[in-house]
Amino acid sequence: MDDLLEEMGWEIVCEESFSYPGKRSRLNNHEDVCLILNRNSETDAVKGIVLDMSKIKDIEINSESFEKLYNLRFLKFYYQTQCSGHSMCIPKVHAPHGLKYLPDELRSLHWYGYPLTTLPTDFSLENLVELNLPYSNLEQLWEGIKVAPRLKLLILSHSQNLTSLSDLSFSPCLEVINLEDCISLSEIPSSIQHLDHLYFLSLRGCESLMSIPSSIRSLRSLYHLNLSNCSKLDKLPENLRNIVSLKYLFLNNCSLKEIPEIGCLSSLEVLELCGNSFEHLPTSIEQLSELKSLLLNNCSMLKSLTKLPSGLQSLEAMNCKQLQSLPDTSLVVTQCFIKEYERAFPVSICLPGSVIPDWFDYQRIGSLITIRLPRDNRKLVGFALCTVIAFEKYCDDGHGVRVGFKNHYSDTVDFCGSLTVCDTQKHNHTISINSDHIVQGYYPFSNATGFLSVEFYPQNFDGQPLANCKVKNCALCPLYAEELTETKKFSDETDTSGSRSSRFDDEEMDPHPKIIAERKLTLLIDNKVVPFYCTFGNKVGLLLFYSWCFIFCLLCGIFVVGLLGFLVLHLSTRCEIYLSSHVQNMHGRLFK
Repeated sequence: MDDLLEEMGWEIVCEESFSYPGKRSRLNNHEDVCLILNRNSETDAVKGIVLDMSKIKDIEINSESFEKLYNLRFLKFYYQTQCSGHSMCIPKVHAPHGLKYLPDELRSLHWYGYPLTTLPTDFSLENLVELNLPYSNLEQLWEGIKVAPRLKLLILSHSQNLTSLSDLSFSPCLEVINLEDCISLSEIPSSIQHLDHLYFLSLRGCESLMSIPSSIRSLRSLYHLNLSNCSKLDKLPENLRNIVSLKYLFLNNCSLKEIPEIGCLSSLEVLELCGNSFEHLPTSIEQLSELKSLLLNNCSMLKSLTKLPSGLQSLEAMNCKQLQSLPDTSLVVTQCFIKEYERAFPVSICLPGSVIPDWFDYQRIGSLITIRLPRDNRKLVGFALCTVIAFEKYCDDGHGVRVGFKNHYSDTVDFCGSLTVCDTQKHNHTISINSDHIVQGYYPFSNATGFLSVEFYPQNFDGQPLANCKVKNCALCPLYAEELTETKKFSDETDTSGSRSSRFDDEEMDPHPKIIAERKLTLLIDNKVVPFYCTFGNKVGLLLFYSWCFIFCLLCGIFVVGLLGFLVLHLSTRCEIYLSSHVQNMHGRLFK
C-alpha cells in the first residue's frame, strides 16, 4: 500500500510539467536529475531531489550544479535497500571538480558517499535540520565555527577519513550524533557540553579514539551512549552523576581497566561491558535499581561478581575464566520474582561453573527431569530452572545461544520457553566458549498438578539445535507466593563452587510449610520462606519507611497532646464558671 501511494504521489508531481522537469517541485528520475544538475539552468520550482542509487549508473556533476536551485530544500542520494556490505553500496554521484555551492534553503541533506573532504565554504547551515552523510570522504565538516541553530540530526557513520569533529557550540538543538566506524576519529570536542538536547550518541568502532572529554557529564538529556569497539579507550570520565537520563550504556571491547562509580546513573537499564580488562565492578552498581540487563562476556580479568542490583533480569558472564566470587543467584532469582511478580517477567543468568547450586532440591544428570507436585497447587507461580551446559570448542556464528525447555507431557500441560545464554544477534558480538556454564532463570507458570517432566535443549535464536553443546545436569525448583505468618530466613545459600554435594531425589515437597507469628507477604522456594521485606527492601527504602513512620507518630503525638490541652482548658473553664456561680448563690443566701 505504501509503495502504491508513493507511486501515485510521483505521478501527481509529473503532472506539474510533462515536458520540462525543471518546473516540477520534486525529482526522482535518474535522467531528469542529470538534466537539471548538468544543464545549470535557472529554476526556482524544484524543492526536492530524491535519487535511489541502487537503480542508476554512475553520474558526474559539475561544481556549479546546485548554484541555480535556489529553493531546493530536500536533497537525498541514498540506497533504498539495505546493503549487506560496503562493496555493494558504492557511491554513484561524483563531483570530480568539487562543489562551490549548496542551496541555503536546504533542510535535509542526505548524501550516501559524499565525495568531498569538507562541505562548501559558503554553505549556510541556518535552515539545515538533518545532515546525513554516511560512508563519506569527509576529513572535517567545516573549518572554524558554523552556526546551525536548527540542526537536530548529524550522521557521519563509516566516514573513515574523518579525523576530528568540528566545533558544535552553535548547534544547540542537536539530538542525534552517529559517528560509528569513523576509524580515524581521534577526539571529541569539549564543546559537546553545550548540546543540552542530545539524547543519542554513538561512537561505536572509533578505533583511534583514546579518551572521552569530561564535559560529557553535562549531557543531562543523553539517553543512549555507545562506545563499543573503541579499542584504544582505556578510561572513562569520573563523576557521571549529571547524566541522569542515561538508559543504555554500551562499552563492549574497549580497553577499560577500571569502571568508575556508576551508582549515580539512576535511570540505567542496559549495561554492556564485554571484552574489557577490569578485575571487579564498582560496589555502587548495586544502587542501579532500574538495571535490567548486564553483559560481562569475555572479561578475562574479572575476579569478583558479588553485588548485583535487585531488579536484574538478564546476566551474562560467558568466558570469565578468572571469576572466583560469584553472586548468590538464589537472591537474584527471588528479587526478580518479587519485583516482577505482577508482570510475570522471565529471568536469565549465565555464569561459568559446572555444579548446580544446592538450593535446587530437584536435580538430575542429563537433560530431562521429572518431579511430583503437591496436590494443592493454587499458590504455584512459577519455577526456578537451572542447567549445566558443556561447550566443546564452540564458536558462535552470530545466531546466539539459548537453552530451550518444554514439558515432556506437552499434550496435558503447556510448559515451554527459553533461557538466554548469549544473544549475539541482539548485541552484535561473537564469542568462543570452551568451558562449562551454569544457566539459571525464573519462568512464570501456574496450575500444574501431578507429575511434571521438563526437558532442556541448547539451540540458537533461529530454533536450530547446537551440535557442540550438551546439557550435563538440570534442575527445577517450584516457587510459591503466599500470605504467611512466619519470617523464617533463607537458610541454604547458593554455592556455585561445588562445596556441597548435589541431591538427586524424587521425594514429594511438603505443601504446608511451618508457619508462626505475624503476617507478611512471602515467597516460598520449596519448603523455605523468603520474607518480602528482605528481598524487596533495600537500605534506602527502609530508611524512608522508618522516616515516614517517625513523622506519622510525631504528628499523632502532636494531635493527642493538642487534644488533651483543649480538654484541660475546656474543663478548667467550665469548673471556673461553675464555682463562680456557686459562690454567687451562697453569697445571696447569706444576705437574705
